Amino acid sequence: MNLKMRFFRNSFVLALGFINPAVLQAVDNSSVAIEKPAPSSAPTVTGEGKVLPKGVGRARVVHKHYTGAHGFDNQGKRLNIGLNRNTAASAFVAEYGLTEKLSFRMMLPYVYRNELTLDQEQFKKSEVFREKYYASIDKFSKNLQKAGLCSGVQECRELIVDRGFSLPRDSVIPLPSGEEVHLKAGTRVSQALEDIILNSATPPKEGPTGIGDMEAGILYNFFSSDSMLVSGGLGLRMPTGDFDVPEAKRPLSGGVYDIGARINVDYSPISYLSLSFQEQLEFAASKARWKRPSLVNNAEFNQADPELGGDSAPNERDYEKKGLSSNTLLKANLNLGMLHPQMQIVSLNSSYNFVRERAIYLDNRQHVQSSDVHQGTVGANLSLLSYRIPLEFEVNYQAPLAGTNSRLASNSLESSIKLYARF
Repeated sequence: MNLKMRFFRNSFVLALGFINPAVLQAVDNSSVAIEKPAPSSAPTVTGEGKVLPKGVGRARVVHKHYTGAHGFDNQGKRLNIGLNRNTAASAFVAEYGLTEKLSFRMMLPYVYRNELTLDQEQFKKSEVFREKYYASIDKFSKNLQKAGLCSGVQECRELIVDRGFSLPRDSVIPLPSGEEVHLKAGTRVSQALEDIILNSATPPKEGPTGIGDMEAGILYNFFSSDSMLVSGGLGLRMPTGDFDVPEAKRPLSGGVYDIGARINVDYSPISYLSLSFQEQLEFAASKARWKRPSLVNNAEFNQADPELGGDSAPNERDYEKKGLSSNTLLKANLNLGMLHPQMQIVSLNSSYNFVRERAIYLDNRQHVQSSDVHQGTVGANLSLLSYRIPLEFEVNYQAPLAGTNSRLASNSLESSIKLYARF
């Protein structure tokens, strides 16, 4: 499983508008707000589709910290297979209003913590381990049947698991990768198979750090009135991060060029409240080359020949993301100026996201299933724009609510600083 992409995204898709606009909170007419000497008595809040005014730039530094130990199985049940994630990254985002209706954004992320651990005792309680364990036993049973030590799958299982069958002589266990595990006489087969599975499932704690995938995009305002705004955007994610890393170490890149599109509808029934809807889609415009990891040391690529005693699947294959990924956002933004004029510098938000990830294929064979996660977010924004100070601060906390086929669905805490300037 490509842990990198399942939890980091591919990996910092939070900052650019067409990728994750939930962290964007454009100001309402920034060029005017920056010039106001004092807060007005009737502030407005803006939706997710607001473009920057012509000649106004915004620089943002966004920090995001991911943690998580739970996920969801293919039936939507909460899942804990023992994985524990601790990842942190920052991103620099530059935005500029090209016209009154069109703005440009670009983002560059930097991952400075990429940690993942496995609680082996918890993993051994999971259905994932159970499936792998008994599949290994059934495969090894064929050798015992050939030797006449047992006559069927169930009898062989009992011999290995219940009666603790040990190897009568030094033996070699071939792995699907073409690698071999050498075992001494007297080794209990059940323990040996368990150790092989745990070794291949346990990720290196420290993954690579560095630059992730760069993103760039535009946002265009199609319609604007006192209470409604309709905008659309296009964007491109470029594989500038390091993809040439074994899966267990969590690559920093998605490996492919992704093209995205989004549509925004914002509605403000009163000046203190903004309701936002956004739908974004993306698809892969290229493929990558995937390298098979070693089953003996998953921090390295496989050097053995799978044709020799393995499953014959090549060590290098075409890596492809098929179909569309999507992110549906529903968000409410409330300005506290409705309670008191001096509180208009503070806004609170709450949002719901439904995120669907694409399936990953290797040489046209499914490698990772598509997954989906329902997420809830709460946050707050502090804006000093109305005091002629071109700064905003924002913090958001996001948690997974439900999902399917997601072995690790992370919580995240995000903070950002935004600086505005007129050019």
